[in-house]
Amino acid sequence: MLAEARNDDHVHELCEHARAAQRAVTEADIGPGQLLSVRACPGAGKTRVIVDRHLERALPARQGRAITSFTKAAGGELRRRCHEAARPDLTTFPHFIGTLDTFIWLHLVRPHLRPPEKGGRSWRRLESWERHPEAHNGDLSLEDFSFVDVDGLRVGKASLNESARDRLQGRDPDHLEWWAAKKLKALFAQGYVTGDLIRGMALRHLAHERLASVVRTVLTRRFGELVIDEAQDCSAEERGIVRSLVDLGLPVMVVGDPAQAIYGFRDTVAAEQEPVVLNGARTLGLRHNWRSSQVICDLAATLRVAEPEPDTAVGEHAGDKEPIRLIPLPTHGVDHVRAFCGEADRLRISVPERYVVAPWRSCLPRDLAGAPRPPGSPIGQVAWAVGVLRAEAAPTRQRDRAAEIIRANILDVWYGPDGIPLADRLERHAVTAQGIERARALVLRDLPDLDRTTGEWRARAQEVFGRHAPDPGRSLPEATPRWVRRHAPTDARPAYEVGGHSGPLATPRVEVGTVTNIHQVKGEEADAVLVIVPRPTVRTRKRVEELLSSWVDGAPPRIRESAEDLNVLYVGATRARRLLAFALCDEHLPWVEAFLDEREIAFRTLD
Repeated sequence: MLAEARNDDHVHELCEHARAAQRAVTEADIGPGQLLSVRACPGAGKTRVIVDRHLERALPARQGRAITSFTKAAGGELRRRCHEAARPDLTTFPHFIGTLDTFIWLHLVRPHLRPPEKGGRSWRRLESWERHPEAHNGDLSLEDFSFVDVDGLRVGKASLNESARDRLQGRDPDHLEWWAAKKLKALFAQGYVTGDLIRGMALRHLAHERLASVVRTVLTRRFGELVIDEAQDCSAEERGIVRSLVDLGLPVMVVGDPAQAIYGFRDTVAAEQEPVVLNGARTLGLRHNWRSSQVICDLAATLRVAEPEPDTAVGEHAGDKEPIRLIPLPTHGVDHVRAFCGEADRLRISVPERYVVAPWRSCLPRDLAGAPRPPGSPIGQVAWAVGVLRAEAAPTRQRDRAAEIIRANILDVWYGPDGIPLADRLERHAVTAQGIERARALVLRDLPDLDRTTGEWRARAQEVFGRHAPDPGRSLPEATPRWVRRHAPTDARPAYEVGGHSGPLATPRVEVGTVTNIHQVKGEEADAVLVIVPRPTVRTRKRVEELLSSWVDGAPPRIRESAEDLNVLYVGATRARRLLAFALCDEHLPWVEAFLDEREIAFRTLD
């Protein structure tokens, strides 16, 4: 592998090649109606290239550049770098920096909408149906269903996603699918939309001759260029939108890595036949890795279905010889995390630079992250949220969901349930975002520990939620939330158990910085990364076995989910700069050991 063949005397030459490839992207010409595709490996410095292009590549007078990605964090990083370069003007009108969904909503959809059918109010874009209380049915939400396309919008018959069937808990799936279809249509009629609906509406507008002409005029006058980062994650609808924008005359640059496509679950089966958006008329490549050691680059190449040739490490840690660590995955507890932290201690890697990641949140150690999702019962959801917010290292998205549950329940106690999203409730009751956040912090501080019985914990929690009302002299409404009602079958059980947690989260501290699923660290990097390979269960055995077979045996994935699972492992592994470790169950550990030995990739198995 390249890690053995590397000659450090050529480092300077390699770096010059890498910089030349970056300059080619920075300086590339893109004419009206042209598409430039940039294939960038992990650690290639694509964010720097995009920023350099934004700083240096001038546009016609009074025109801006639209730069989009799939996360708010990516946009925040771009804005930060523009400010550091003393160019804050590049973050404001006529430029646009934000998510692709926001760009589509602001420029292709919202300006051309008529008022919604019901309510006489404006349209509201939700990041997810998780944000609307009426979109929930127990521990399922509209996000757990797929909907049939009707005239370009996914508002037809509902189908429960396979990944959500383990949460049926004896309920009739046909009835739930009927509920989901009816509820989606009702919320859409009230003016609520999420990403899938927005993208469908955009395609309808672009297919309308008059509206498409208006869009062409507005976009080409304001924007001299559209840049789409992480373009491999575009859905079928987004690829269609990009092609339409190119046809309308907008210059477009798409940047991405097909091996890092990990959001296929957003797509329909029809997307499998769609050409990837990276198939542009012109292609440039960035194949030098400024992030990881060559050992890590060699390992990462084994996780790619296509282009198995390793990327070339050229950064600060390129010549590091630290072998890949393989760690036994225990059935319970956090021994694998402690072993990983021991290796990080030996290398003097600081705690914030230690990431523990897994393909699915259910694979993360509950003693650190808490239960991955809330249970169906109202009291269970409150107990789950408290446990997550008190967990040592719960994933950010998990914490956000938990915080929203606490905020919503505070408002339920203060004013009674409203059945509308949190932002609308705050506006209705004249509660500021700062006020509800202060109340959330106080409630979380005063709530008792989850090791009490649910009955005792509930009684105390009801008093705490009401204690911090904005007007202590005003009586609280009689319509109390459902979770305050007694329930004999659960009242004698510990509150942490009803909340779905494995314990009261009093585990001795483990010195790790971030614990989350791999989707949440895409675009990030850390000195040390532990990737937890899922332990097969009755429900996941076939999927996990095919994942390992695709990696170790090189067998082509037979289904799209398996190919994406391999991409997810690839994304997790390529976050690491210096130390990369895998936690594997006893069944899979010898399999991977033999594979790495055969591929001559340096590794060490920890006891």
